[in-house]
Amino acid sequence: MDAVSPPSPIARRAEAPSPTGPHAAPPAVRQAARRLESAFAAEMLKSARPAPKEDGLFGGGIGARSFDTFMNEALGEAMMTRGGLGLSRALEGAILGAQRSSSATPDSHDVAAPAVTS
Repeated sequence: MDAVSPPSPIARRAEAPSPTGPHAAPPAVRQAARRLESAFAAEMLKSARPAPKEDGLFGGGIGARSFDTFMNEALGEAMMTRGGLGLSRALEGAILGAQRSSSATPDSHDVAAPAVTS
C-alpha cells in the first residue's frame, strides 16, 4: 500500500496546467509564483506550530529553532510538489498584472512638472 495519498481534487484543480498561448505566464513568473506559495506555506506551518519549550532536558535552543525553520521550508516545498495550496495561478496573475502596470506607467522623468502659479 502506498504511504503517500494522491492529491486532493482541489489541489488537482489548482495545479491544472497554466494557460498556453499569448496569455501564458513565462517560466520565470511561474517559478516565482511557486516559490512565493512555498514560502507562504512554510510561514503558515511556522505559525501553526506550538511554541517550543525552552526548559527541560531537550528544551529548545538555537539548534531546535534552526531545525524547525528547515523543516517548515521542506514541508512547504513538499506541499508544492503535491499540489500546493492553489495560490500559484493567482500569484502568476498578480505578478503579470504588476509587470504590465509598471511597464505602462511613465517614468517620473517623463512626466511634465505641474505649472506653478503665483
